[in-house]
Amino acid sequence: WLGDRTVGLMNLVGPNQGLFDEVELKVLHGVGKQVAVAMERARLHEHLEQLVAARTLALRTSEAHLRTIIEAEPECVKIVDAQGRLVQMNAAGLAMIEADNLEQVLGTPVSALVVAPQREAYRAFERSVLEGKRAAFEFEMVGLKGTHRWVDTHAVPLPEPDGRPQILSITRDVTQRKVSEDKIKRLNRIYAVLSGINTTIVRVREEQELFREACRIAVEHGRLCFAWIGQFDADTRQVTPLAQAGRDDGFLAQLALPGRGDIPGSCPLATQALTEERPAVCNDIAVDPRMQAMRDAALQRDYRAAAVFPLLLEQRPWGVFSLYAAETDAFDEEEMQLLIEMSRDISYALDNLRIEARRKQAEDELRKLSLAVEQSQSAIVITDLDAKIEYVNEGFVKSTGYGREEVIGRNPSILHSGKNPGSVYADMWAHLTRGETWKGEFINRRKDGGEYIESIFVSPVRDAD
Repeated sequence: WLGDRTVGLMNLVGPNQGLFDEVELKVLHGVGKQVAVAMERARLHEHLEQLVAARTLALRTSEAHLRTIIEAEPECVKIVDAQGRLVQMNAAGLAMIEADNLEQVLGTPVSALVVAPQREAYRAFERSVLEGKRAAFEFEMVGLKGTHRWVDTHAVPLPEPDGRPQILSITRDVTQRKVSEDKIKRLNRIYAVLSGINTTIVRVREEQELFREACRIAVEHGRLCFAWIGQFDADTRQVTPLAQAGRDDGFLAQLALPGRGDIPGSCPLATQALTEERPAVCNDIAVDPRMQAMRDAALQRDYRAAAVFPLLLEQRPWGVFSLYAAETDAFDEEEMQLLIEMSRDISYALDNLRIEARRKQAEDELRKLSLAVEQSQSAIVITDLDAKIEYVNEGFVKSTGYGREEVIGRNPSILHSGKNPGSVYADMWAHLTRGETWKGEFINRRKDGGEYIESIFVSPVRDAD
């Protein structure tokens, strides 16, 4: 028996009667209980072994399933120890860091893959997780083969059974998102440049102010390193800088600026833009063979990409607008379309400013001529084709005694005295109808009836067209 439960039978048989007295039966009864306990323990041990085997199989199956899930996970899953060294990483993670297998990177500090400017911030992120906090961090990393990627990692504490802290993290590649975000930011900056320059075009009335503002806006709104505008002299084939903004540090002084490519040290992009009358672009100064002569000077000033746009005046090359950026591939197709529009707007403004300058000059000359006519002591009369007076000056008023309002719209015959031969008038009109000038003398009559002799010079007036 075991408690009130029968677990088996113990049968003892002897050769003689009366072998088991009361004392012996008690002893045998105790032995039976001990045997029952031993049997139960054996049964429990066997059951326990079965449970352990089942649990072990279940754990191994679960672990296999978990490993399969982790390995199939498209994102990087990794475990890092308290020193930031790699303990475990799935296939996606190994591909992300460009490792051929886990053994190649086992024990490597993950921070070694982080770009130098963000490395200390990444270590602070790891320390925060090891202190028991959940955390996330976005950073740029460099793979074992040199590929740069932007990644977003989320991490939680993962203590070992012995209490040692570890980090479990899931990391996803967000490079494409970052590229898209950066592109949107760059396009927004270029839109701001385009808008700012167009606003300036509406506001300014002087070329030099337009050029200064265009360079300033390109640097401040476009986040470019350097911008300058130069004028091209078709006779000397030289480009003369007129305005600039941003980090120069003597760059233009070192740069030869002939507008032709056969001169050593010439700026190749400016030459190309002027010669071909279209933008010239270099998206990586460090490797572009065209930039050899100016490469060192440009890279010393953190210029990594450049674009030069021709500026046209009356459809002819007038100058260049040069832009320099601190990052490679800064001038992609979409940005170039906006910048080309910007350069065309500046060219259009340049045309308009020149037209406006000529108009003002013409107005000034006309104003001076008008003052000279008005203040002349000689009588001056302008008539239309029907010989009706349109204008008389102050000299006419003084000579004839007629006020302006009295003669406007009337025929100059009001001055006739009747003493001039008809042949004189006929000769005058013959000259005028042929488009020729005529000189002569008239005996005219003033408003008060007094007569006077007047030397006459008559000329046809033609419109500009």
